[in-house]
Amino acid sequence: MSNQFDDFSPNQDDFGISSEFAALPICNFELSPWEKPRKQWIRKCQWWNLIERHLIQDQPQQIALIPLRYFGLPGERLLDIRFFLSKLKAHNKSFFFYGINNSNNSWSKAQVQLSQVLDIDNGLVVKSSSIGLHDFDELHHVNPTAMQNIKKNGPFDVINLDFCDSVISKLLDMKRLDAIKNLLNYQLKTSSGNWLLFITTRTAKNTNSAEAFERLSKLLDRNLQDADFKDEFIKYYNEIHEPTTNKIISTANITENDHINIVVIGFVKWLFGLAVACECSGKLLSILRYDIDDTSSNDMMSMCLSFKKDIRPLHDPSGVTTPCDNQVNVTEPELAKRSLKKIYETKNVDSILTSNLDTYKTSLDETLDLLNESGVDTSSYISQLCRKDLVTLGITEEELIRKDSMSVNAE
Repeated sequence: MSNQFDDFSPNQDDFGISSEFAALPICNFELSPWEKPRKQWIRKCQWWNLIERHLIQDQPQQIALIPLRYFGLPGERLLDIRFFLSKLKAHNKSFFFYGINNSNNSWSKAQVQLSQVLDIDNGLVVKSSSIGLHDFDELHHVNPTAMQNIKKNGPFDVINLDFCDSVISKLLDMKRLDAIKNLLNYQLKTSSGNWLLFITTRTAKNTNSAEAFERLSKLLDRNLQDADFKDEFIKYYNEIHEPTTNKIISTANITENDHINIVVIGFVKWLFGLAVACECSGKLLSILRYDIDDTSSNDMMSMCLSFKKDIRPLHDPSGVTTPCDNQVNVTEPELAKRSLKKIYETKNVDSILTSNLDTYKTSLDETLDLLNESGVDTSSYISQLCRKDLVTLGITEEELIRKDSMSVNAE
């Protein structure tokens, strides 16, 4: 079986940023952890890799002419949108995006960035693209305005839910899961083709609602009654299986990493359950992890899944036509079983980057390009965000900069 990172070689061609973006005036902004080089590596090697492979390459001509429709939770600098747009240009693929931002201040700054992006005169940006002022979690009660805008702009080819906290945050209890459920209920029922879901979430115990964790744990308990799922689960997670009860071990006995595994497996199972309920199938394509607050728990997960309609024979309730015999529909335990090995083999982004200086430097340079194009003063970027990485790499800031200069001179 090929590893999920076969296509994520550090020797990939440079995914540079388009020069069509005229830089905004340079301003001083506070830099954030999610603007570290690893985010660009995820943006390029995980997100874009999957978009290109599943939604762009080898598509029929009639689909190639249709804009890629994207929904996300953009920050004030629209870095993801800028990057995807620069890559879509190479495929002459137009781009429609709709995003929501829940901060008045951040939303106002995003409008400035949005204006610049929409002014690009290459015919690829759909001019009705927009950023709305909404809180994603408002969707938990099918907020009329928020959901109305989702329906107005969807369905989407890519949904990118890049959360800073947990999908089961202790501050939200079940509220965010309800919001995700309502969004996916619309998307799964209205999308006729293959589409991608990206979710970034924390999973550590101190970030999670105890009630939500117990509910996800019980999902695992139910699936352990399925013999095929149980056999696959024990192969990778025997330490959290209690054989006498055939359930997950008690909460009092689990380690931090056990907790993270239960959250991830339970959450992915829950997503597949929603898909099956809407007569769709799904697949976990990739999962990465990294450390967000220097606790070494590596609990931030970046998950990518694909979904598509599961075409099933039509049942004729009248009995007039011949019944469909031997109809086999995919089940949630079967979809979940296929994901267990991939979750077990989850790679650490920080380790990937800090084990290869060239890979790290490429991600750093691309991040600086994106930030500069959005008008950010990056003169102190390395000292603010890269100090821990440089220690692991065994290199100083001066040596890193000198390496860049040497590369330029060599060219």
